[in-house]
Amino acid sequence: APLYVTNWNQFKSDLNLAKQMGIQGISVDVWWGNVEGEKDNQFDFSYYDQVFAAIKAADLEIIPIMSFHQCGGNVGDDYNVYLPNWIWTKYEGQSIRGEKLSSENLKYKSSQGNYSSEYIALWADEVVKNEYIDFMNAFEDHYGEMYREDIEEINISGGPSGELRYPSYNSHDKDTGYPSKGAMQCYSDLAQVDFRTAMLEKYKSLEGINRAWNCNLTNINEVTPPMDGDYFFYNNGSHSYYESQYGKDLLAWYNGALVTHGKNMLTYAETAFDEELDHIKLGIKIPGVHWQMASDTTPRAAEVCAGIINSDFSESNGYGYNPILKMISSFNGRVVLHFTCLEMNDYAGNNTSTPKTLVAYVGDSAAKLGVEIKGENALSGGNDAAYFWNNIEEAVSKHHYNGVTILRLRDVVEGQSYNYYKRLIETYRPSEETDTVNVNFKVKNAQTYWGQNVYIVGSIKALGEWNVDKAVILTPTKYSEWEVSIGDIPAYITFEFKFIKKDASGTVIWESGNNHVYTTGGDGGTFISTWQ
Repeated sequence: APLYVTNWNQFKSDLNLAKQMGIQGISVDVWWGNVEGEKDNQFDFSYYDQVFAAIKAADLEIIPIMSFHQCGGNVGDDYNVYLPNWIWTKYEGQSIRGEKLSSENLKYKSSQGNYSSEYIALWADEVVKNEYIDFMNAFEDHYGEMYREDIEEINISGGPSGELRYPSYNSHDKDTGYPSKGAMQCYSDLAQVDFRTAMLEKYKSLEGINRAWNCNLTNINEVTPPMDGDYFFYNNGSHSYYESQYGKDLLAWYNGALVTHGKNMLTYAETAFDEELDHIKLGIKIPGVHWQMASDTTPRAAEVCAGIINSDFSESNGYGYNPILKMISSFNGRVVLHFTCLEMNDYAGNNTSTPKTLVAYVGDSAAKLGVEIKGENALSGGNDAAYFWNNIEEAVSKHHYNGVTILRLRDVVEGQSYNYYKRLIETYRPSEETDTVNVNFKVKNAQTYWGQNVYIVGSIKALGEWNVDKAVILTPTKYSEWEVSIGDIPAYITFEFKFIKKDASGTVIWESGNNHVYTTGGDGGTFISTWQ
């Protein structure tokens, strides 16, 4: 949807065209600064009442984004809304790990010494978490009963632009945008205290840190992020950021703090959406930081500064993305990952930029860990070009992306883009008239105790859409073997599922390992699993 609707007739017309194309739903930024901007715990959803009513009237699904970030100042922003002003002073004087909170400590501070107010710094999560939960509780209270059957997924903002990242290439700093490596954002007092604490936990003492880093620090306050400018990234052929133990430790902490923040935000959402919306999947987005990937001097440095990878770029570590992917996987199928830049070609505009390669890296790595992944284009516009849609189709057909979001509605309901998008939908999304099939599921060696049963739950309606309360029970056919035949599964689709055990009290034990992935044919089929 538009960042903010001003032309309602145009919006409603575009929604009807979207429905005709076969588009499933519309994602909508629900701006924290708009809803709770005036006063703490005073919520005004009146604008979204109009937006959601228009989407439902067009028979489309709603995908709200809990937008805890600023709008304005980033590429494609044509609207401005800021974080609630009261948030910066509400917690003044409180302490985290001995540091008193101020408005500055709630913000990211960069290596250039600048502060970003686009998103609350993750090191303050433990203090401000109730602000996030209160906002999402208010959303459920207001819309849960009304739209529980119309909301397809709820996305959770994890940083600037709604992405799980640091503001490493944002406007508060100079000369850090594309195609530069950006600037690290861990220089606030709160961030540095957290880094020192993490290093003391790992190495037990300053002496242990000196041994590991081969240095001679004399005071724990000398344990800091790099103060040597760009030398940390490149100095006469050396790359401290991924070659030195100091660099590896710093990036493990920097990336790890971001991963923990992502887990926090998703956990807050699970806590808040505990009634009418507790069955709905959650989504979180990371950006396609595709520049500097092929750099000879600072490879992957832009992703490093954004915090989305650590210093291990190997395929076995998901090219750096496994920490985020494993965190998402820990939610047992409840969380969908969204990734950007699906439309772009490698080396288009910059010889260090390889977005198409990156899309493959992340999609393939997500699939290996059983993480459901969807994609979107990085920039609105350019939708009438054949390469734009060919690249998206390649991501879907070859790299496991099973959903697509396009920026923005106005860009796809007219021109050649309309035809390209409609064709993509017709190719990959089964129509309502698609034949359904039966699939037989058999589990061998699923050891259970008295009163415990085996169920199957998965990503499609017939398998409860990951809601364990709607999981389908299997029948024991002989000792340690269980099976069930499930109908009404669309033919020729790919879906994911897992087996679970539940006892009489409702306690759930998930099958370990990755999600099962199964593609139906025209005659259904049989899936056999061994669960020991």
